[in-house]
Amino acid sequence: VYVNQGSIDIKDSTFNGNTATNNGGAIYNTDKGIVTVSGSTFNANSAKDGGAIYNAGKMTVTDSTFSGNTATQNGGAVYNEVDAVVTLKAEQDDVLFSTATDTVYNEGTINVSAESGNKVVFDGAISGTDGVINLNNGDVNVNTTVSGNTVNLNSATLNMGTSSSFDDTTNLVSNGGVVSFLNNELQTTNLGNITLNSNMRFDLDVDLSTQTGDIISASAPVVAGSNSILINTINFLNDTSEDNLSINIADENTRSYIALAPDFNIITTATRIANYITFDTNTGDLILAYNYKLADAVADTQTQRLYSMSEDENVESDLGNMAGDNATLTVSGRGHSVVAETSGTKGITVQDGQTLTITNVNGANGGFTGFGDDTALGGAINNSGTLNVNNSRMTANTAENGGAVYNSGTANISKSSL
Repeated sequence: VYVNQGSIDIKDSTFNGNTATNNGGAIYNTDKGIVTVSGSTFNANSAKDGGAIYNAGKMTVTDSTFSGNTATQNGGAVYNEVDAVVTLKAEQDDVLFSTATDTVYNEGTINVSAESGNKVVFDGAISGTDGVINLNNGDVNVNTTVSGNTVNLNSATLNMGTSSSFDDTTNLVSNGGVVSFLNNELQTTNLGNITLNSNMRFDLDVDLSTQTGDIISASAPVVAGSNSILINTINFLNDTSEDNLSINIADENTRSYIALAPDFNIITTATRIANYITFDTNTGDLILAYNYKLADAVADTQTQRLYSMSEDENVESDLGNMAGDNATLTVSGRGHSVVAETSGTKGITVQDGQTLTITNVNGANGGFTGFGDDTALGGAINNSGTLNVNNSRMTANTAENGGAVYNSGTANISKSSL
């Protein structure tokens, strides 16, 4: 099909074994054409450029599959010219570039989106010159190399396969999405030149038995501004008998910009769960401890840290001042309580510039309970920084002022009982 001008709508069709001596084995769309393709298959088509599709105009491809298409030069599946636009949409089914020869060559703009339960999958290499690829929403699976493009990660999840990578001619620009390495295998994946216009979330696998994990890397130091690469989900594989682990997950170009997301998730097949997790920006190591106490987490100096409870904890002495300039500590109670063992035991003091988040500390024994005395400022928490309390309880605490909380900073309390 050669679209000289005007528009053409193609539905539920098959292009099989077509050949063009020049460009566009199945479809050639000129700069005056508008093409819409849905529910169709492109199989074993070939050309010099654009084995299946050569696009110089506007084209939308929905719920369609490319398989075994080839080009003697560029774009085994799709060649997209300068100023041309291809929109790929997985609405009721996947969009699949399903073999290694189904490559995409882009000099224009490619917009990618997927509805829930569907995905756009690239198994053939993506290359080009000054191309732009907008990952707008949904799951986008890249199982190949990417070069010569700027990839804008908007609200999508970019799932990177074990053989995938971006080279140093590729720019990854985060505008608020997720990069996921989750696949139960370990990989070191380069994401090219990373710019963070907003926080980018990162999912990874970690094998506790070998003390190794997925490693995120970049071709140059991240351009971050005030934004971060936030560890969003960790998939812990296997078990360990060690009580303290340091596992490298980031190279020298990314590690300074990585932090734990306050709401990060854990997936695990392990029977032992670390109760203290932090990230060392100096080494790129994820640090796990299995026998920490809340007092240890309060006293640690790492900037970002998580204390996760697996049972009620009895506190024998004052918890004291949070350590670490501009530190953030999240206490995830997971339905348990923090109980002062003796009267007069002081709670946590949050200092200026620090952030304490208490979530799901709501056990049957009172949540955060029994702290303080008649001289205390805030029996449980004395806050001069930022305090976030969510879905938690504070009971039977005592103070001269602020039985549960004394606040001279910023406090956000929701779905909680004090």
